[in-house]
Amino acid sequence: MHVVAQSLDLGSNHLTGSLEGVEELDHLHSLRLDSNNFTGAVPRVSSPFLEVLDLSFNDLSGPLPASLADLVSLSMLMLAGNHFLEGQLTNQFTALSLLSILDISGSGLQHDMNHPNDAGDYLPDWLQLNRTGPLVPTQILQLMCYSVRAADNYIPYLTRIFISPSYFHYQACILHCHPYGTNLYYLIFASAILLILLPLIIVLAWPQLRARWVTLKDRWWSKSGAPAAGQMMSLVGTDVQGSTELWEWNNFVADNAMLVHDET
Repeated sequence: MHVVAQSLDLGSNHLTGSLEGVEELDHLHSLRLDSNNFTGAVPRVSSPFLEVLDLSFNDLSGPLPASLADLVSLSMLMLAGNHFLEGQLTNQFTALSLLSILDISGSGLQHDMNHPNDAGDYLPDWLQLNRTGPLVPTQILQLMCYSVRAADNYIPYLTRIFISPSYFHYQACILHCHPYGTNLYYLIFASAILLILLPLIIVLAWPQLRARWVTLKDRWWSKSGAPAAGQMMSLVGTDVQGSTELWEWNNFVADNAMLVHDET
């Protein structure tokens, strides 16, 4: 009996090596090889039925094969985290009319600055910066950039796009910073809170602090040597209750009791 695999999921298995031979799996609907240590080129997958291709977080290198544009059933393309990829997304990807999720964040892909699209963005014609939307934070501190959206009349279902600003050379990104640094704000805020709370803490803790100070002062005076002439002093006699019987019964326990008595 001939068995044809339609789905292959080997993600997060610490696998190594190249992906040669994947091209022969020409009936796959889903191929997930993410979060491994595969090296080499992106495989030339040839299955016309492939809907999910996840090769993210490997060590793949080189340009994207032109055969990716032939996967007309593809709805999810994940290439994130492959830092050694080269080249750019071409206009051939407009053939992927069913594509809904594209993730190339953290990859080495980068658009050619000499060939901007019709909107003037460093992106292929089927993508553009969402300049009407809000700036979103990036992994770089205080750097805000526009998100990327699908251009009109190209790939109608493409609604989730994840592209690092490095791909479009940080075009239209804005660095939000104070001339003295944001740490100054935190310092001023913390100092103001401390100044407000410090008097309240002192008022609430004053009875305990005063009692502690008196205790420490009395102990210090009690250890300061013989009393001076005319200084008032008290003589206190103490004893361990039942010490005589305790000595006769157990000398060791009596010794410990006397040590506790003397220290107290």
